[in-house]
Amino acid sequence: MLVSEMHHIHSSRTFTCIACHPSEEVVLTGDSTGRVVVWQNIFSREKSQSVFHWHTLPVRTVSFSTSGDGGGECVLVKWQFDNVNDKKFVPRIAAELEHVSVAKNNVYVAVATSDNTVRIFDSQLYQIALIQHLVLGKQYSSGIVYDPRTRALIMNGNQGQVQFYSPSDMSLLYSVDIVGQNKITNERDATIQNTEIMRVALSKNGHWLATVEERKDEKYQNEIRLKFWKFDNEKQIFELNTSIEYPHEHSVNSMLFQPANKSPELRCVTVANDKKFKIWQLDEVTRKKDVAWKCLASDSSGTSRVVPCLSPADGSLMATGFGQILTVWTPDTCHLKCSLIHPLYKEKVKHVQFGYSNQCHLLVSASANQLSVWNLLTLCMVWTVPVRVALLVADPLSTNVAVMTQQKEGSVVKCYIWYFENFCSMLTELYCVSGSENPTDATSELPEDGSSFSIMTPNHKTSLAQSATPRRHMYEKDAGHVTLKKYLDAPIHTMAPVRYTCYGLLKSLTVQKDSVS
Repeated sequence: MLVSEMHHIHSSRTFTCIACHPSEEVVLTGDSTGRVVVWQNIFSREKSQSVFHWHTLPVRTVSFSTSGDGGGECVLVKWQFDNVNDKKFVPRIAAELEHVSVAKNNVYVAVATSDNTVRIFDSQLYQIALIQHLVLGKQYSSGIVYDPRTRALIMNGNQGQVQFYSPSDMSLLYSVDIVGQNKITNERDATIQNTEIMRVALSKNGHWLATVEERKDEKYQNEIRLKFWKFDNEKQIFELNTSIEYPHEHSVNSMLFQPANKSPELRCVTVANDKKFKIWQLDEVTRKKDVAWKCLASDSSGTSRVVPCLSPADGSLMATGFGQILTVWTPDTCHLKCSLIHPLYKEKVKHVQFGYSNQCHLLVSASANQLSVWNLLTLCMVWTVPVRVALLVADPLSTNVAVMTQQKEGSVVKCYIWYFENFCSMLTELYCVSGSENPTDATSELPEDGSSFSIMTPNHKTSLAQSATPRRHMYEKDAGHVTLKKYLDAPIHTMAPVRYTCYGLLKSLTVQKDSVS
């Protein structure tokens, strides 16, 4: 028989979770102030309640065992039902508790946490099993990095950790504790800032891992650390090699390794919001007969913010943007090779990508409303299109470049793929993938007469015969533009002054009239 009854409680506290006893008239409730209230004899006039209060944050879940609950402090609390002061704790759980379930024989306790994990505890509250796949987070500030050694994806995991997730078998390989600190939970009236992993980079062979961790604080100075981790083949783990306090004055917005397989030639580049970029390299430590990372060189624009930089496949060059100017450097000596800017397109550079394979001499840059391709051999802009670029990615296995755009109308995201090859007279080919476009039906032109002769007869006929009327033509002295091509193809730093070449160039472009008898 089902009995329904409604109780009104006049209080500023709000219920956050509830659990019912399987055989007795007992109800557990958790509220927003961290209390667990046991309601007994709820269908009689003489109702009683007991208050179990340990949490400072709202209670997330409650469950009957002898009694147990969990809250936002990442702590599992086990209460004795007949003694409020008798309780046991499981502290420092990696994430907030979402659900608690107890086996029928009260031997095992299953705890589901917000990081997509189920932990199994025994009656003594010792963890005996862990069920975990992809660690879910609110945001992946470090991005997603591919590990060629394990074919895994590296991204943010639990607080202060990075996870190596294998998409092929949908499993979590392992996690690396980067920060090395326990998670500090929030207080009731205050939000505690923990150290977050903001950037992750991996070397080409997967033996070096670079991380940037940052703790942002509105009242005090931010904490920034750059760490380099070396993979130990014997232990099969990443071990900390170098830790650098405050590598930049402000947040690091980009970091990458030079694509080199040998460790002595390996370098790492960091770009930060302090309008500087720095190049780090390995250096031998004589005392320990080991290697450590140190700053090789740095440079700054002084006024413009530096955009993320990238290197081509061989790592011989480095490109970065200072405001409206796109610059190319040599990472070995930190020497400026060239500066690129177009007089008609002076928007701030936001994205930079090198081409791969036989198109490594092409450099793709994107601003707020323009996508452009530069030729580093001629130092000229090849082509440009008006596109609002949100993300620019180059395929390392082909010559394709994918562009993610954010359109003005709503949140429609389109992906454009450009090919660098030159087919026929088309400079590029454009493929558009969008769910908002309507499909078009295939059309065909068939002759009205169904005979075999009509099928072989073309629908439209044109004549290429030219008129016999004599015409006077204008011809150029340099029809093949040989002089002009030599002038434009030459590197700018090897060209003679303009005052010496101007006369010959203008003379080659002079148009002459044909003499008429």
